[in-house]
Amino acid sequence: MSRKTFLILLSFLIVPGIGLLDQLSGDDLSLIVLYLVPIILASWQGGRLWGLLVAALAIASWSVSNLALPIHVDLDPSFQHTWDLIEKLIFFALAALSASRMKSYVEAERRKGLVDFATGLPNRRAFVADLAARAGKGPFEVGFIELDGLENLYLERGEAFVEALFKTTAGLCRAVLPTYRFGDERLAFIAAGMSGPAAAASMDRLAERIERHLLEAGAPNLRLKVGVARCPDSEAPSYPSIRKFLEGSMIYLRGKPGNRIETFDFAKV
Repeated sequence: MSRKTFLILLSFLIVPGIGLLDQLSGDDLSLIVLYLVPIILASWQGGRLWGLLVAALAIASWSVSNLALPIHVDLDPSFQHTWDLIEKLIFFALAALSASRMKSYVEAERRKGLVDFATGLPNRRAFVADLAARAGKGPFEVGFIELDGLENLYLERGEAFVEALFKTTAGLCRAVLPTYRFGDERLAFIAAGMSGPAAAASMDRLAERIERHLLEAGAPNLRLKVGVARCPDSEAPSYPSIRKFLEGSMIYLRGKPGNRIETFDFAKV
């Protein structure tokens, strides 16, 4: 018998005993907190269904004991008060812990919804949210990064090779820029203060690292295309307008030979 099966079975076996003890303790002393032990144990080991089954057994055990053994016990008031205090402390602590755990689960799921699992990068939803959050925070740059020629590489080397190549490229970009996975073959980034000679030098170094990686990986025919939109500080562009603008920039760059990193002043189109 596995440990999981043993603990679930144990949860069922101890419930009738708790029901009998609860009845023998009298009407003035509630032992409801003791029922939580097998219910939580069964839920933890077997899931919601087993927890509900043990809870149903607990209700049945209490009902049968209450009907079969109508017992009245006079308790010392100080003992009863102490027990009631302990019981409430346990319930209130469980309520606080459950709410905290539930919030952590919700937050974890929300974060998962903003992450691309293949690369570990923030995804398009995160990109859209962060783009909107840039409003009123000064000038910034937003851009698309593509490896031109991936379509042919899919046919030549297969999907697994291309995914590994793209993942490594994403890691190189992430080390330099706040990078997002925007699509199957496209990365995006949002950065502040990237203009000027220092920014250009940084982008050139990134292009050199990616080109070296492509050569080492056996994909020398791929070319890096980076279109950067320089946005003013007056407003953050809407997602549809910046996407349309950058899509046009990437079409323009794909028509040029070699690696290309070009910056354009954003204008609504």
